[in-house]
Amino acid sequence: MTKAQEWLNANVPNINQRGQIVNLQIYAGTGTNSNQNNAFVFYNTSLEDELNLNEFVNLQQLYICGSNTNQRQALTGLKVDKCVKLNLIHIVYTNLVELDLEKNSALNNLNCNYNQLVNLNLEGNPALQTLNCQFNKLTSINVSKAAITNLYCQNNNQLSSLDLSKNTKLVNLQKDAGTDLYTTFMGNLNETIEELKKEKEQAQRQLKSLIDIIKPNNSFANTSLKSEVEKIEEENLTQKLENMKIELEKLIGDAKKYLNEDLREWLETLLEAQLEILKTNNPFAKKQLEKAERILTKELPADELRKILDKQKEVKSLSESMTQ
Repeated sequence: MTKAQEWLNANVPNINQRGQIVNLQIYAGTGTNSNQNNAFVFYNTSLEDELNLNEFVNLQQLYICGSNTNQRQALTGLKVDKCVKLNLIHIVYTNLVELDLEKNSALNNLNCNYNQLVNLNLEGNPALQTLNCQFNKLTSINVSKAAITNLYCQNNNQLSSLDLSKNTKLVNLQKDAGTDLYTTFMGNLNETIEELKKEKEQAQRQLKSLIDIIKPNNSFANTSLKSEVEKIEEENLTQKLENMKIELEKLIGDAKKYLNEDLREWLETLLEAQLEILKTNNPFAKKQLEKAERILTKELPADELRKILDKQKEVKSLSESMTQ
Protein backbone atom coordinates (compact mmCIF):
# COMPACT_ATOMS: atom_id res chain seq x y z
CA MET A 1 0.00 0.00 0.00
CA THR A 2 1.39 3.42 -1.03
CA LYS A 3 0.61 6.88 0.32
CA ALA A 4 -1.63 8.42 -2.32
CA GLN A 5 0.12 11.76 -2.59
CA GLU A 6 3.58 10.20 -2.62
CA TRP A 7 2.48 7.92 -5.44
CA LEU A 8 1.08 10.88 -7.38
CA ASN A 9 4.26 12.92 -6.97
CA ALA A 10 6.34 9.99 -8.19
CA ASN A 11 4.20 9.07 -11.20
CA VAL A 12 2.93 12.46 -12.37
CA PRO A 13 5.49 14.89 -10.88
CA ASN A 14 5.04 17.66 -13.46
CA ILE A 15 2.32 20.14 -12.46
CA ASN A 16 1.91 21.36 -16.04
CA GLN A 17 1.39 17.79 -17.19
CA ARG A 18 -1.26 17.27 -14.53
CA GLY A 19 -3.14 20.23 -15.95
CA GLN A 20 -3.25 18.61 -19.39
CA ILE A 21 -4.56 15.17 -18.40
CA VAL A 22 -8.20 14.57 -19.34
CA ASN A 23 -8.52 10.89 -18.39
CA LEU A 24 -6.95 9.32 -15.28
CA GLN A 25 -7.38 5.63 -14.43
CA ILE A 26 -5.96 3.91 -11.34
CA TYR A 27 -6.47 0.16 -10.84
CA ALA A 28 -5.35 -2.24 -8.12
CA GLY A 29 -5.52 -5.13 -10.59
CA THR A 30 -2.85 -6.24 -13.01
CA GLY A 31 -2.37 -4.71 -16.45
CA THR A 32 -0.07 -2.59 -18.57
CA ASN A 33 0.34 1.09 -17.80
CA SER A 34 -0.20 3.51 -20.66
CA ASN A 35 0.08 7.20 -21.42
CA GLN A 36 -1.32 8.55 -24.66
CA ASN A 37 -3.55 11.42 -25.79
CA ASN A 38 -3.55 12.92 -22.28
CA ALA A 39 -4.97 9.69 -20.87
CA PHE A 40 -2.95 8.05 -18.07
CA VAL A 41 -3.70 4.47 -17.02
CA PHE A 42 -2.00 2.87 -13.99
CA TYR A 43 -2.31 -0.75 -12.85
CA ASN A 44 -0.91 -2.62 -9.83
CA THR A 45 -1.58 0.49 -7.76
CA SER A 46 -2.97 0.34 -4.21
CA LEU A 47 -3.33 3.68 -2.46
CA GLU A 48 -4.02 4.88 1.08
CA ASP A 49 -4.72 8.22 2.79
CA GLU A 50 -6.02 11.26 0.90
CA LEU A 51 -5.64 11.77 -2.86
CA ASN A 52 -5.64 15.43 -3.99
CA LEU A 53 -6.29 15.85 -7.72
CA ASN A 54 -7.04 19.56 -7.73
CA GLU A 55 -4.11 20.29 -10.06
CA PHE A 56 -5.80 18.17 -12.75
CA VAL A 57 -7.89 21.15 -13.87
CA ASN A 58 -8.80 19.67 -17.28
CA LEU A 59 -9.69 16.21 -15.99
CA GLN A 60 -12.91 14.89 -17.53
CA GLN A 61 -12.95 11.20 -16.61
CA LEU A 62 -11.67 9.60 -13.41
CA TYR A 63 -11.44 5.90 -12.54
CA ILE A 64 -10.17 4.66 -9.15
CA CYS A 65 -10.76 0.94 -8.66
CA GLY A 66 -9.88 -1.72 -6.18
CA SER A 67 -10.22 -5.34 -7.32
CA ASN A 68 -12.71 -6.73 -4.81
CA THR A 69 -13.84 -6.42 -1.20
CA ASN A 70 -10.53 -7.93 -0.04
CA GLN A 71 -8.37 -5.67 -2.20
CA ARG A 72 -9.77 -2.17 -1.77
CA GLN A 73 -8.15 1.17 -2.39
CA ALA A 74 -7.61 2.36 1.21
CA LEU A 75 -8.32 6.01 0.47
CA THR A 76 -9.58 8.17 3.31
CA GLY A 77 -10.32 11.24 1.18
CA LEU A 78 -10.53 12.51 -2.40
CA LYS A 79 -10.22 16.15 -3.48
CA VAL A 80 -11.59 17.05 -6.91
CA ASP A 81 -13.36 20.35 -6.20
CA LYS A 82 -11.17 22.19 -8.75
CA CYS A 83 -11.69 19.54 -11.42
CA VAL A 84 -14.73 21.38 -12.74
CA LYS A 85 -14.70 19.60 -16.12
CA LEU A 86 -15.26 16.15 -14.65
CA ASN A 87 -18.21 14.48 -16.37
CA LEU A 88 -17.58 10.85 -15.39
CA ILE A 89 -16.38 9.42 -12.07
CA HIS A 90 -15.98 5.67 -11.58
CA ILE A 91 -14.84 4.83 -8.04
CA VAL A 92 -15.36 1.26 -6.83
CA TYR A 93 -13.96 -0.91 -4.04
CA THR A 94 -12.46 1.82 -1.87
CA ASN A 95 -12.71 2.72 1.83
CA LEU A 96 -14.13 6.17 1.14
CA VAL A 97 -16.91 7.12 3.57
CA GLU A 98 -17.74 10.41 1.84
CA LEU A 99 -17.50 12.11 -1.55
CA ASP A 100 -17.50 15.90 -1.87
CA LEU A 101 -18.64 16.63 -5.44
CA GLU A 102 -20.39 19.93 -4.80
CA LYS A 103 -18.16 21.88 -7.23
CA ASN A 104 -18.35 19.29 -10.03
CA SER A 105 -21.41 20.72 -11.74
CA ALA A 106 -20.57 19.11 -15.13
CA LEU A 107 -20.75 15.59 -13.67
CA ASN A 108 -23.02 13.42 -15.83
CA ASN A 109 -22.24 9.87 -14.74
CA LEU A 110 -21.25 8.68 -11.25
CA ASN A 111 -20.47 5.07 -10.36
CA CYS A 112 -19.51 4.71 -6.69
CA ASN A 113 -20.48 1.09 -6.05
CA TYR A 114 -18.75 -1.01 -3.36
CA ASN A 115 -17.44 1.77 -1.12
CA GLN A 116 -18.19 2.74 2.50
CA LEU A 117 -20.27 5.84 1.76
CA VAL A 118 -22.73 6.94 4.44
CA ASN A 119 -24.33 10.00 2.84
CA LEU A 120 -24.43 11.14 -0.77
CA ASN A 121 -25.35 14.78 -1.38
CA LEU A 122 -25.49 15.56 -5.11
CA GLU A 123 -27.40 18.85 -5.01
CA GLY A 124 -24.47 20.55 -6.74
CA ASN A 125 -24.65 18.23 -9.75
CA PRO A 126 -27.57 19.38 -11.93
CA ALA A 127 -26.23 17.57 -15.03
CA LEU A 128 -26.06 14.17 -13.32
CA GLN A 129 -28.11 11.60 -15.25
CA THR A 130 -26.81 8.19 -14.15
CA LEU A 131 -26.01 7.23 -10.57
CA ASN A 132 -24.77 3.81 -9.43
CA CYS A 133 -24.28 3.70 -5.65
CA GLN A 134 -24.90 0.07 -4.78
CA PHE A 135 -23.26 -1.84 -1.91
CA ASN A 136 -22.47 1.09 0.38
CA LYS A 137 -23.68 2.06 3.87
CA LEU A 138 -25.88 4.90 2.71
CA THR A 139 -28.51 6.34 5.02
CA SER A 140 -29.47 9.21 2.68
CA ILE A 141 -29.21 10.21 -0.99
CA ASN A 142 -29.97 13.75 -2.15
CA VAL A 143 -30.47 14.08 -5.92
CA SER A 144 -33.25 16.67 -5.78
CA LYS A 145 -31.52 19.07 -8.20
CA ALA A 146 -30.06 16.44 -10.52
CA ALA A 147 -31.43 15.50 -13.95
CA ILE A 148 -31.43 11.84 -12.93
CA THR A 149 -32.70 9.33 -15.51
CA ASN A 150 -31.06 6.17 -14.12
CA LEU A 151 -30.63 5.40 -10.42
CA TYR A 152 -29.31 2.13 -8.99
CA CYS A 153 -29.06 2.08 -5.20
CA GLN A 154 -29.59 -1.53 -4.14
CA ASN A 155 -27.86 -3.17 -1.18
CA ASN A 156 -27.80 -0.16 1.13
CA ASN A 157 -29.44 -1.75 4.14
CA GLN A 158 -29.72 1.47 6.16
CA LEU A 159 -31.37 3.46 3.37
CA SER A 160 -34.92 3.52 4.70
CA SER A 161 -36.41 6.19 2.41
CA LEU A 162 -35.73 7.88 -0.90
CA ASP A 163 -37.30 11.15 -2.03
CA LEU A 164 -37.44 11.44 -5.82
CA SER A 165 -40.44 13.72 -6.01
CA LYS A 166 -38.48 16.37 -7.94
CA ASN A 167 -36.77 13.96 -10.34
CA THR A 168 -39.31 14.10 -13.13
CA LYS A 169 -36.97 12.66 -15.77
CA LEU A 170 -36.35 9.39 -13.93
CA VAL A 171 -36.72 6.36 -16.22
CA ASN A 172 -34.87 3.49 -14.51
CA LEU A 173 -34.89 2.89 -10.75
CA GLN A 174 -33.53 -0.10 -8.84
CA LYS A 175 -33.70 -0.07 -5.04
CA ASP A 176 -34.11 -2.41 -2.09
CA ALA A 177 -37.62 -3.61 -1.33
CA GLY A 178 -37.48 -2.10 2.17
CA THR A 179 -36.74 1.44 0.95
CA ASP A 180 -39.80 3.70 1.01
CA LEU A 181 -40.15 5.75 -2.12
CA TYR A 182 -41.51 9.28 -2.36
CA THR A 183 -41.99 10.32 -5.94
CA THR A 184 -44.63 11.69 -8.31
CA PHE A 185 -43.06 10.75 -11.64
CA MET A 186 -45.23 13.48 -13.17
CA GLY A 187 -42.64 14.27 -15.81
CA ASN A 188 -42.56 10.66 -16.97
CA LEU A 189 -46.35 10.50 -16.93
CA ASN A 190 -46.66 13.64 -19.03
CA GLU A 191 -44.19 12.28 -21.57
CA THR A 192 -46.15 9.03 -21.75
CA ILE A 193 -49.41 10.91 -22.27
CA GLU A 194 -47.84 12.92 -25.11
CA GLU A 195 -46.63 9.74 -26.78
CA LEU A 196 -50.08 8.18 -26.47
CA LYS A 197 -51.64 11.29 -28.01
CA LYS A 198 -49.33 11.02 -31.01
CA GLU A 199 -50.14 7.33 -31.43
CA LYS A 200 -53.86 8.10 -31.18
CA GLU A 201 -53.63 10.82 -33.81
CA GLN A 202 -51.77 8.51 -36.16
CA ALA A 203 -54.34 5.74 -35.65
CA GLN A 204 -57.19 8.20 -36.32
CA ARG A 205 -55.58 9.32 -39.59
CA GLN A 206 -55.13 5.74 -40.68
CA LEU A 207 -58.73 4.84 -39.76
CA LYS A 208 -60.07 7.82 -41.70
CA SER A 209 -58.15 6.70 -44.79
CA LEU A 210 -59.78 3.28 -44.59
CA ILE A 211 -63.26 4.71 -44.04
CA ASP A 212 -62.90 7.02 -47.04
CA ILE A 213 -62.22 3.99 -49.21
CA ILE A 214 -65.10 1.78 -48.08
CA LYS A 215 -67.88 4.25 -47.20
CA PRO A 216 -71.06 3.84 -49.36
CA ASN A 217 -70.75 7.01 -51.47
CA ASN A 218 -67.42 5.83 -52.88
CA SER A 219 -66.89 2.92 -55.25
CA PHE A 220 -65.34 0.14 -53.21
CA ALA A 221 -62.15 -1.28 -54.62
CA ASN A 222 -60.30 -4.17 -53.05
CA THR A 223 -57.08 -3.00 -54.63
CA SER A 224 -57.40 0.43 -53.02
CA LEU A 225 -58.11 -1.08 -49.63
CA LYS A 226 -55.16 -3.46 -49.93
CA SER A 227 -52.91 -0.60 -50.99
CA GLU A 228 -53.99 1.52 -48.04
CA VAL A 229 -53.46 -1.31 -45.57
CA GLU A 230 -49.96 -1.87 -46.96
CA LYS A 231 -49.28 1.85 -46.62
CA ILE A 232 -50.37 1.80 -42.96
CA GLU A 233 -48.23 -1.26 -42.24
CA GLU A 234 -45.22 0.44 -43.80
CA GLU A 235 -45.77 3.59 -41.71
CA ASN A 236 -45.96 1.51 -38.54
CA LEU A 237 -42.83 -0.46 -39.40
CA THR A 238 -40.92 2.71 -40.26
CA GLN A 239 -41.80 4.21 -36.89
CA LYS A 240 -40.90 0.96 -35.13
CA LEU A 241 -37.51 0.88 -36.89
CA GLU A 242 -36.83 4.49 -35.93
CA ASN A 243 -37.64 3.75 -32.28
CA MET A 244 -35.36 0.70 -32.30
CA LYS A 245 -32.49 2.75 -33.77
CA ILE A 246 -32.92 5.33 -31.01
CA GLU A 247 -32.86 2.55 -28.38
CA LEU A 248 -29.67 1.13 -29.93
CA GLU A 249 -27.97 4.54 -29.98
CA LYS A 250 -28.88 5.06 -26.31
CA LEU A 251 -27.48 1.64 -25.31
CA ILE A 252 -24.23 2.38 -27.15
CA GLY A 253 -24.02 5.90 -25.71
CA ASP A 254 -24.57 4.64 -22.15
CA ALA A 255 -21.88 1.98 -22.60
CA LYS A 256 -19.34 4.47 -23.96
CA LYS A 257 -19.63 6.55 -20.80
CA TYR A 258 -17.74 3.79 -18.97
CA LEU A 259 -15.07 3.31 -21.65
CA ASN A 260 -11.83 5.08 -22.47
CA GLU A 261 -10.88 5.91 -26.06
CA ASP A 262 -9.25 2.52 -26.77
CA LEU A 263 -12.20 0.57 -25.42
CA ARG A 264 -14.65 2.70 -27.39
CA GLU A 265 -12.80 1.62 -30.53
CA TRP A 266 -13.17 -2.00 -29.43
CA LEU A 267 -16.90 -1.42 -29.01
CA GLU A 268 -17.05 -0.17 -32.61
CA THR A 269 -15.09 -3.27 -33.67
CA LEU A 270 -17.60 -5.46 -31.84
CA LEU A 271 -20.56 -3.87 -33.64
CA GLU A 272 -18.89 -3.96 -37.05
CA ALA A 273 -17.89 -7.61 -36.58
CA GLN A 274 -21.46 -8.59 -35.71
CA LEU A 275 -22.81 -6.87 -38.83
CA GLU A 276 -20.25 -8.69 -40.98
CA ILE A 277 -21.20 -12.02 -39.37
CA LEU A 278 -24.89 -11.40 -40.02
CA LYS A 279 -24.10 -10.51 -43.61
CA THR A 280 -21.50 -13.13 -44.64
CA ASN A 281 -20.86 -15.37 -41.59
CA ASN A 282 -17.19 -14.39 -41.93
CA PRO A 283 -14.88 -16.60 -39.73
CA PHE A 284 -12.42 -13.73 -39.20
CA ALA A 285 -15.25 -11.47 -38.04
CA LYS A 286 -16.28 -14.15 -35.53
CA LYS A 287 -12.79 -14.13 -34.04
CA GLN A 288 -12.80 -10.32 -33.90
CA LEU A 289 -16.18 -10.34 -32.13
CA GLU A 290 -14.99 -12.88 -29.55
CA LYS A 291 -11.80 -10.89 -28.91
CA ALA A 292 -13.72 -7.63 -28.56
CA GLU A 293 -16.15 -9.26 -26.10
CA ARG A 294 -13.28 -10.57 -23.94
CA ILE A 295 -11.69 -7.12 -23.77
CA LEU A 296 -14.89 -5.18 -23.17
CA THR A 297 -16.25 -7.45 -20.42
CA LYS A 298 -13.36 -6.25 -18.23
CA GLU A 299 -15.21 -2.93 -17.94
CA LEU A 300 -18.81 -3.69 -18.98
CA PRO A 301 -21.18 -6.41 -17.74
CA ALA A 302 -21.63 -9.21 -20.28
CA ASP A 303 -25.41 -8.80 -20.21
CA GLU A 304 -25.07 -5.12 -21.22
CA LEU A 305 -22.98 -6.10 -24.25
CA ARG A 306 -25.55 -8.76 -25.11
CA LYS A 307 -28.34 -6.18 -25.01
CA ILE A 308 -26.44 -4.00 -27.49
CA LEU A 309 -25.74 -6.90 -29.86
CA ASP A 310 -29.32 -8.19 -29.66
CA LYS A 311 -30.71 -4.73 -30.38
CA GLN A 312 -28.40 -4.23 -33.36
CA LYS A 313 -29.48 -7.63 -34.70
CA GLU A 314 -33.15 -6.63 -34.34
CA VAL A 315 -32.54 -3.36 -36.18
CA LYS A 316 -30.77 -5.09 -39.06
CA SER A 317 -33.43 -7.82 -39.31
CA LEU A 318 -36.32 -5.35 -39.44
CA SER A 319 -34.48 -3.07 -41.86
CA GLU A 320 -33.85 -5.94 -44.25
CA SER A 321 -37.45 -7.19 -44.05
CA MET A 322 -38.71 -3.72 -45.03
CA THR A 323 -36.51 -3.60 -48.15
CA GLN A 324 -37.60 -7.01 -49.45
